[in-house]
Amino acid sequence: MRDNHRQSRKRRQSGIDRRTSIDRRTVMKASAALGTLAISGSALGTAGAQSLPDQPEADEDTVALQFFHREWTEIEARIPDIAETGFGAIWIQQPAEGKLDWDDLTYDGSTGHYDEVGPFGHRDHHPPLGYQPVDLENFDSSLGTEAELESLIETAHEHGIKVIVDVVLNHMANPDGPDGTVDWPQFDEDEHFHDNGTLGDDCEVDGEAADYECDLLGLPSLDVDHPEVQSAHEAYLQRVADLGADGLRYDAAAHVWPWYMQEHVNPLADDLGLWRVAEVWDEGDVDGLLEWADTGMTVFDFPLYSAIVDAFDNGSMENLSQNASPGVVHQDPSAAVTFVQNHDTVGPNVQETDDAQTVPEGREVELAEAFVLAYAGMPMIYRSGPSDHHELEDDGLSTLVQISNEYAHGNVVDRDVGVDHYVFERDGTLLAGINKGNQSESVAVETSWSDTTLVDATGNGDDLEVDASGEVTLEIPSEGYVMYVPDDDADPDPEADAVSFNSIEYAVEEGETAEVDVTVSAGEEDLEDEVTLAVDGTDSASESVCVDAESSTSVDFDVETDDLEDGEYDLTVAISDDSDTAALVVGDDEDGELTLRAMVDVGYGESVYFTGSTDELTDWGGGIEGTWSEGHVWEVTIDDPGEFEWKTRRGPSDETGDTWEDGDNHDHTDLEPDHQGWEDDSA
Repeated sequence: MRDNHRQSRKRRQSGIDRRTSIDRRTVMKASAALGTLAISGSALGTAGAQSLPDQPEADEDTVALQFFHREWTEIEARIPDIAETGFGAIWIQQPAEGKLDWDDLTYDGSTGHYDEVGPFGHRDHHPPLGYQPVDLENFDSSLGTEAELESLIETAHEHGIKVIVDVVLNHMANPDGPDGTVDWPQFDEDEHFHDNGTLGDDCEVDGEAADYECDLLGLPSLDVDHPEVQSAHEAYLQRVADLGADGLRYDAAAHVWPWYMQEHVNPLADDLGLWRVAEVWDEGDVDGLLEWADTGMTVFDFPLYSAIVDAFDNGSMENLSQNASPGVVHQDPSAAVTFVQNHDTVGPNVQETDDAQTVPEGREVELAEAFVLAYAGMPMIYRSGPSDHHELEDDGLSTLVQISNEYAHGNVVDRDVGVDHYVFERDGTLLAGINKGNQSESVAVETSWSDTTLVDATGNGDDLEVDASGEVTLEIPSEGYVMYVPDDDADPDPEADAVSFNSIEYAVEEGETAEVDVTVSAGEEDLEDEVTLAVDGTDSASESVCVDAESSTSVDFDVETDDLEDGEYDLTVAISDDSDTAALVVGDDEDGELTLRAMVDVGYGESVYFTGSTDELTDWGGGIEGTWSEGHVWEVTIDDPGEFEWKTRRGPSDETGDTWEDGDNHDHTDLEPDHQGWEDDSA
């Protein structure tokens, strides 16, 4: 499997001057603030898996709902239900006078102005209102008045819900309307639009300019180079912010010049305190999507959406695993808004229908929703269909949203994946198992817990007891899921007496004394015992200890090596109820090498480096990049230089590390010390 700790994201980072452009092409890291809301989710991968990064400054309590095809007053009336279901944000359609009215849309068996059926058949309005704006200065539309929209936003805020407003910057309405020719009061046809034909049809320009300067689906493409177009957009976004909106969804962002997003739109949105997500509809080019994100916004994770549809629609769940699935969430979760379907795209196994009163989605969509709600990234939920708002009447969905809000944080670790099931852990908070097969699955996995009771937060599965090794067996029902979390109400098992080495290896030259340190811990009662150290099964030393209940003490043993030849020996330390093992290396090993180890987690794109007072460790001049293995273990093997001191550093992959480990230097007698944290953590 690919080790994501070692994969540098090959794209540019933050801090670039806004006035530099992308083709015209620099990038600017997205600001994730959505008012007090920021993208939720965290890092993927750790023990036995690949790692993705925690999201900085993230509010981990956000699941958003796309709430379309309703007038502002109807949405406002359902705000209490939206809040009760657990959603923290809603995405609504563009507020502006538009070309089409409700009667012009195809819906519920009736054919509209364009005589076209949408991806959900007749159960969704098509095309949705808001995407053919006529006048950006008039906020009264078929969705409602400006005052009604302002009231909706105020009510949402009263219930702790943020409002994401759709905005169309690429184009205006097609001039041919149901009632004759449409005029745009703000724009002149000859001055403010490109005139290069329609993309994919009679486009007159080549290369990337075609994407940005030819009409999309025949909708007139605005010339964003024109100062009056820029001024109109600036005034529009200012007005959206003045109404109290918290964020923006950029429609057809992939067809707006990236330099315009980077130099004008995103800086303005940032100044106005508006979070933003872009529709860049590309299901394959993750790096390209990340470059769009770097203009200062988040993006919808279309590659992950494509993998979700494939996996849940008769495909393999293995294609969702971290080493197989393409996805923005697998490279930068802080830039990824995940989804199962939206108004343009159907979820797995969703069929068109002419009956808008039927429940539109099947079990595959519900299972896919369970996946994104437990996974990294910010989930955006959408349900198509009739006006009975079945997304707000679905107790199962509400439970999953609540689980996402409370538990779907921390590293995502792949625990087990097969054709029909996927088990992953949100490091220490949630163990999710999803099974799309028609038979139940029994899956044994490792976890980050031990001697812990887990309960299914959905209320469906039986309690599980994680043993001392951290292993547990999940029973995942057919076409179902389980969401296990630690049982906060369970009485913890009494802590047992324990003994452990403080390192897994002790190395000395022949004839030197090995200083072996161990820790003895008492359980719920005072401990009086004999601690015995053995070398290759032969007792070498012992010491009596008295330890107060629920406390510990250190014991140091000196092991003489005069009578030991060069080589590796087994060390065993024992008390009456516990024991531990380590290795004693005397003299040079077979290759004359030794290995330094540090157990510490770092962010995505970063590595741990080893530096020290020997040439192989750069004589403190830099750092040697370590290799990562299961359990956040970083290590480097060097020729044994004898006596030396060393320490770790942290920094971007493929460099030398720029942040020092805190605390004192380690030396040659301690090859796997406890990590002391980083200097910037203690600043």
